[in-house]
Amino acid sequence: MIALIVLLALGVTFVEMSIQEVSRASREKKETRALSLAEAGLDYAAWRVYNQAPASYPFTLARADLPEGAFSAVVDRYRDGSGALVPNAIKVVSTGSSQGFNAEVKAVGHYAVAPGPNSGVFDFALFSNSDLTIKGTADINGSVHSNGNMTLQGNPNVTGDASATGWIKDPKSGVEGTKYPNAARKTMPTVDIQYYRANATQVYGSSQIFSGTTHLNGITFVNGDVQISGQVEGKGVIVATGEIHVNGNTTLANADSEFALISTYMVRVNGTCRIEGVIYTHNAQFDAAFDGNGTADVLGAVVADVITVNGTLLVEYKKPTVPLPGSHDSPIQIDLVSWRRLK
Repeated sequence: MIALIVLLALGVTFVEMSIQEVSRASREKKETRALSLAEAGLDYAAWRVYNQAPASYPFTLARADLPEGAFSAVVDRYRDGSGALVPNAIKVVSTGSSQGFNAEVKAVGHYAVAPGPNSGVFDFALFSNSDLTIKGTADINGSVHSNGNMTLQGNPNVTGDASATGWIKDPKSGVEGTKYPNAARKTMPTVDIQYYRANATQVYGSSQIFSGTTHLNGITFVNGDVQISGQVEGKGVIVATGEIHVNGNTTLANADSEFALISTYMVRVNGTCRIEGVIYTHNAQFDAAFDGNGTADVLGAVVADVITVNGTLLVEYKKPTVPLPGSHDSPIQIDLVSWRRLK
């Protein structure tokens, strides 16, 4: 009997311990879930600031439609210990809730000031991020700039000014305006693929062919190559992660239309064609190029890391108004630099 009583007591003890362990594991699971939801609130707040650039602070973001629970995040300007605003900094306090358990975390992030109008690189009819050689038949109605040396060969004609960070060689006085050698370097704005994908009104997951009449409204994002010809109606930009090939006249359907072609690899013009839009190709890791074969007649601007023309290049500058990289519609860059759990 004594042995049975001892065994029974031990069994009851083990059962109680097992129940406590199950209860503890369930509680820890709910607490972990609440903490994960709080951290999700931080990420969601950073995403909202990144993509939508709020006009005023503070503001609250909340999600209550998640199967695991809910979170609520308050986003405000960050102040130091004296109460003074810290430039370009935000504070996010996020609370996660799951089945009666709560967790609260706080993060501080820095962000880049959103730039103003379109980058100054789009103030030129022709802009090269490296040495620029204009040769053969080239008629540029506007100004040109090179982040390198500039050489004018053959019989080119530039109606505006010419500036270069290095020297300018113009033996036949093809530049009608003023020459500015040793000019300041101008920075090419980054093509933020994440921003364009997130804010696109039309997204294509593979290479596309646009012909006939292409209708634009905002950002058209293509994860691949683009072939384009025909008319463009509406206002917007076509952004390609691959190459863009212009295979024929690409013109505007009416006076209210405007477009730009943006590539992180290359824009290539094949044959004889007229392009009524801005061409921009840039990559921070390697030189993205504009490659003109035949006769390229551009009403707009050509801005590229490298410009190569085998034939004739005619550019009549037209100042763009659609949002381009570096414009006021570019994203605010967010970097959460500190994290602390409050409860």
